[in-house]
Amino acid sequence: MSVLIRRSEIEDQKGLTALISKSGGPSTYRKRFGSYNFAQLIESGFISLTASHSEQRKRLLGYLTLNDSPRGYSHGSEKWLAYFQEAYEVDTHSSNTLWVDFLVADEEMAAETLQTMLTTVYDALPSIDYIVMNLDANDENAALTFDTLPEASLADDSEAASDFSSMVFKLHTRESVIPTLSIRAACVEDHDDLVPIFDQQSEVLSSNYGDFFLAEMIAAQDKGNKALVGLNKQDRACGLMAVSNDVELTMLQTCFHLESYDYLCKLPEDETYDQLAMQGGAVEDDLKGLDIEEEKEEVEAPPPVLAKEPPRIIIAGAPASGKGTQCEMLVEKYDVVHLSTGDMLRAAVAAETDVGLQAKEVMESGNLVPDELITKIIVDRLAQPDCQSKGWLLDGFPRTRAQADSLAENGIVPHIFLLLNVPDEDIVARVTGRRLDPETGKIYHVTFNPPEDEEIAARLTQRADDTEEKCRVRLSTYHENVVAITPCYDGSGGETVKAGVSFSGEDGGGDVEEGKQDEKVEDLVVEVPGDASPNLLREIDGARGKADVFVDVAKAVDDVLASVVTSGELSSVGVYSTKTMTPVDVKIDLEETLAEAESNCFSITLFCLDSESGSRSIDFLPHAFRAFPDRDYCILTVPSSASETPLLSSFSPVRSKSGSTFSHCLYVLHKDALFAHQYLKVERFVEADHGPAIPRLIRSMGEGGGKIRDLIDMSKQEDDVPLDENPNVISFAATVGGNVIGLVVAHRKTTGVEDINWLRSNYHAEDFIAYDRHRARNQATVSAFAISPTYAGYARFVVREVMRLFDKTVLYYETKPGESVPSIISSQFVPIKPRKRAQPFEGQEDVPMWKRSVKVSDDEEGKEEEKVDVEVFEPTPDKGMGLHFITKRLLTEPKINCNSKIVVVGASTAGISFIETLLFTPYLNFTNISLVSPGGLNLDSGDNTMLAKDEDYPSPGRMVGLGLQNKIRIADASLLELDREAKAIVLSDESILPYDVLILTTGRSDASVKKVEGAGDGADGVFFMDGVEGSKAALAAVEYLTPKDKVCVYGNALESLTSVTGLLKAGVKGSQIVLVGGSDLGDAGMNDALLGAMDAEGVEVRVGLKAVSVLSDVEQCVEGLMCVDESGSSVTVECRMLVFADAHDCSPAVFSCCNGSGLVYDGALVVTKTFKTVDPNIYSGGTMTKFSRTFKRQPKHSRYCSKETGTYLAECVLMSVDPLSGGVVEPAEPPTFSAPRSVSCALPGGLFYSRISLPVINPLTTTNMITGGLGEGTCNRYCVLKTDPRGVVVEFIYLGTAEVQVQNLSNVVGLQEAYLNSCVGAYNKGNVSDWIDFFRADWSTAIFHDRFPLLHSSLRGLLSSDEGAFDVSLMLTRMLEEGKDDETLNSLRINAVGPGGTMLMPSTKKMVEANGIEFLRKNKVVLNRFKLPERNTLE
Repeated sequence: MSVLIRRSEIEDQKGLTALISKSGGPSTYRKRFGSYNFAQLIESGFISLTASHSEQRKRLLGYLTLNDSPRGYSHGSEKWLAYFQEAYEVDTHSSNTLWVDFLVADEEMAAETLQTMLTTVYDALPSIDYIVMNLDANDENAALTFDTLPEASLADDSEAASDFSSMVFKLHTRESVIPTLSIRAACVEDHDDLVPIFDQQSEVLSSNYGDFFLAEMIAAQDKGNKALVGLNKQDRACGLMAVSNDVELTMLQTCFHLESYDYLCKLPEDETYDQLAMQGGAVEDDLKGLDIEEEKEEVEAPPPVLAKEPPRIIIAGAPASGKGTQCEMLVEKYDVVHLSTGDMLRAAVAAETDVGLQAKEVMESGNLVPDELITKIIVDRLAQPDCQSKGWLLDGFPRTRAQADSLAENGIVPHIFLLLNVPDEDIVARVTGRRLDPETGKIYHVTFNPPEDEEIAARLTQRADDTEEKCRVRLSTYHENVVAITPCYDGSGGETVKAGVSFSGEDGGGDVEEGKQDEKVEDLVVEVPGDASPNLLREIDGARGKADVFVDVAKAVDDVLASVVTSGELSSVGVYSTKTMTPVDVKIDLEETLAEAESNCFSITLFCLDSESGSRSIDFLPHAFRAFPDRDYCILTVPSSASETPLLSSFSPVRSKSGSTFSHCLYVLHKDALFAHQYLKVERFVEADHGPAIPRLIRSMGEGGGKIRDLIDMSKQEDDVPLDENPNVISFAATVGGNVIGLVVAHRKTTGVEDINWLRSNYHAEDFIAYDRHRARNQATVSAFAISPTYAGYARFVVREVMRLFDKTVLYYETKPGESVPSIISSQFVPIKPRKRAQPFEGQEDVPMWKRSVKVSDDEEGKEEEKVDVEVFEPTPDKGMGLHFITKRLLTEPKINCNSKIVVVGASTAGISFIETLLFTPYLNFTNISLVSPGGLNLDSGDNTMLAKDEDYPSPGRMVGLGLQNKIRIADASLLELDREAKAIVLSDESILPYDVLILTTGRSDASVKKVEGAGDGADGVFFMDGVEGSKAALAAVEYLTPKDKVCVYGNALESLTSVTGLLKAGVKGSQIVLVGGSDLGDAGMNDALLGAMDAEGVEVRVGLKAVSVLSDVEQCVEGLMCVDESGSSVTVECRMLVFADAHDCSPAVFSCCNGSGLVYDGALVVTKTFKTVDPNIYSGGTMTKFSRTFKRQPKHSRYCSKETGTYLAECVLMSVDPLSGGVVEPAEPPTFSAPRSVSCALPGGLFYSRISLPVINPLTTTNMITGGLGEGTCNRYCVLKTDPRGVVVEFIYLGTAEVQVQNLSNVVGLQEAYLNSCVGAYNKGNVSDWIDFFRADWSTAIFHDRFPLLHSSLRGLLSSDEGAFDVSLMLTRMLEEGKDDETLNSLRINAVGPGGTMLMPSTKKMVEANGIEFLRKNKVVLNRFKLPERNTLE
């Protein structure tokens, strides 16, 4: 028989009460330990363990609660420390000693139970060496296995003599059960002892350390390679550690942020870390020895060194040469401003500039705009700030020699003139071979992409402009122009140019000092007569694939820009300098310094220890440092997918650099930290003792350091308030040997009773904290936490000491918008999700939960007066707040680091939900999550009226509350390539991102690029509603439209309607807009109302047309959209701006990656029941996936709630990466998703639209209940509520002139109508005239509460075993067996239950009422509109 030990739970109370009765009775334990409450002990104790019988799990054998100070001395253990130091020679100190708060053991098995519990404590907490029990001197309890300390011989005047004279101390030592290992050098004789241990762990060892041969390792020891063995009590080898001083530092310095560890080398005395940091090597990193909660302000930089100029590029090429594609790629790589003459001309006219008005007059007269005027427009545009700072790409100009000369005369000279050469025959073949399928709109090519189907081939047509004759005419004109302008750039033109000079205007004036303008220009003008003109021309072979062409294009540009920097070429305006700057007075070459520096570290190359001694890995480390006494750091690398071992608890993880492809994680240990536990002390901050050391910690931190200094100064105002009087603000210093290595500032401003109620109302704090066991006075908020990375492993001890000294059982940490979360907080504290809040409607008083109290209340009268004014942030729905917490109990349950490289591609709702679920797994700390998304999290997306809103995507306030931007790495890029074999992806910025687990959640977007010819050719004026970036680009282009320009919106997605809305709000007249297509709103009446609204705005709506190709002019500016109607006839819609918002599909780039890497794509990315693709390391979820056809009749994933699928996706991934997971469990069937999907948007005519739908709706069996209407004499709220035959609300649609609270209404969909105040019956009786008003009644606030689903599930569980409910269920089951349909069954149910449950048995009705009232009572802070009966009045 054996004893099982586990952490205690509140549910143990009943069994423990029985154990107490059996083991002496409550009075015995009250006498021994004072009054006790098991729930209180479990929740507020440092660690609580319960012992149970191995064969009878419900039989409890023992219980133990340990704390960090003796009973009766909650504010500190200084007295007992002084007593032990005075009376005994026992090396006890606060970091290695715990005290018994309560102990009980079954008398029949007391010795075994107690021994097992204590051994478990030492295993779980390796730093603990002693457990002490203080008893009354008259207590006869022997406390088996504890040694009674002898009576101390103390001087009569000793303070300890009077305080402890009535006590007996019993001491238990770790050495008695888990002895410290003896360590020595390994020898060949140890081999036989070690082989069984290595065999047992061979798989893990090979994975973590690679292949090895034990015997050779032991025999091959030399000066630089050592092997140490640990010996157990039997003097037999039980573990081995191999160490080496041969470390490849260059690789580690390249891949990891090692600045805080002096780059693991011995820097010269005159080249300190701080000097190296100044030159850019550590600008982004934490100050050495400091981890702080505030974002650092950039240190004022010394005078900058001028760097490369912004690129200035001109590109030319024949029609169909691929110039548009190369322009797109140049913009993406160099971030230059892409300019075409057509765009600039229209913009100048629209802006009504002087030259724009001149051009407008010329155009309206029917004449061509002269070269001088076009050049002036270009000169003005190039002088604007974006071109000056980013550089420019001039596309389509100059076309003639006159234009080229005009540019030179105005000082516009590029760095490079790119000329794409494609043979005429290739151009003709490209153009004349294009064919259009009029039925599908698909583009084919007779040579390069012919149709396989003969029927399709027979119906193909050719565009009128794609004939050989017209193509050769355009080519002839092009060649004439190119021959004329190339001498201006190839060095043979004999012209005087200003090499590399970019002027801001016609007079060449720039940002130069007054009185020195002429001098500056003179210095920069370079006269290059005759054949000495610089050759700026680079001819590129364009008759290849676009990727091959761009390789040459980019190389040509890079070479030219490099030569510009080398020659020292400068710009007269807009000096462009690099972000990282080098002080002119510090000439330190970081690479050279590190290359010459001596290594200061050694590495652990292999470690193995048997399971019985697993917690004693720390015993090896002192001896490892002695093996290399000249080295200060020990390092260890482990695979990112490996689980953390006890050995790593002594090390600090090192952050990898962005883009690092190093496959392992790096851990570092400084030798000072190894012995710090003996000297580490946390004490109240005293300026005289600790103040002088503070500047080293907070210097160079700008505002963040100033705030800490301010907080410390503020706390000094209460220096005279003793700790036991609970000061409002207090500062603590952590010291090692008198040196300050950390700071903590805490306050009670936001932990009064009302404040805690506010936290409970706004955050899921009650999921973790039993508030009835934590008084308000025992809670506080940490406002600053700084600790040296060297001692980061002692962060929990520092927190523990702060809680002990300040007498706190709960600590919080708040994060305001824009603030970062220090790594020490994110790794040690537990994040709390913000709760889903009911949305207040117009005219309703603000929801009470937003009114945050700022008073301090101590549960005691006369304690509310504040002495110190601490700044308190007051969140709003739009400005949320992040929250972390830790309790004393959680200090013994450290979070497990999960180092797996998890890469999420796509910031869709599913992707954000996935990340949120991982990061809020309370016992895990994910250190390596990366999000790849253009625009990042789009936290500042603004009011995007051109896009529909997914109501499940976090609001800006909730996003702040989640704090995702502080906990993950974000790459503002898109997916370009996927290499499954290398387990890496290539991004659009050419960076490589390795992964252990890849998550594809890009969602779906407009698919016109794949369906409409020319849509993806880069024509100016073409936009796609594929996300925030597309919306922003389209809105920005509106300012360049003239009143005569037409805008075409094409598509049948909801975004086609929102695009019209956005254009109207941006100032485009309705008469300028043509909508080709439109979207079904889900109700015929709503569709008619929308058409009427658009007609009133003047918007032309054309239906029955299918887009075929984009039409553009010779300057690659859009001219129109060619479509076919239902009869097959061609129809051209003229426009100068084209917005695609068509049916959604996987983006071409993602499809190319998936298809090219062998992932199965069948209309959507095919996944398994756990959302895996065919590659076990690649998962996908959201709207872009589908289950295999093996599973019949599965709904489209685009109908699922993406938040729900993202959560499930995270749960599936956790089965693979969570070290505590039991492994992947494949379900028998695909998961069932039931949450509604919610979308809302603004529509033309000042209308607002919302639609909330369940994944599966059978339109043939739903009942539509319509209220309200639009127009004069109505409430201007048109609502449709749909129910299925069972009375479940399956959909809610709204169209009206005012916004509604969609998130509130989303709680309605999916509920049975009985939960909704019998809404169906009320409607049928004519009592519902407006669904919006019906669901705004006071009764409905309860169903909007985020915990209402818990009440729902609770009632279902209770009713399943209730007699009255059983009778109703039995009747309905019998009717179902008789073949009654759902509608009949629902009618029978309504009759059996009755209105308000009047037909139920009294006991059933009472049970339902009692549970409902208890739910309201528990949530009365939020649901304050309900008047609740007294507890004893409910009958």
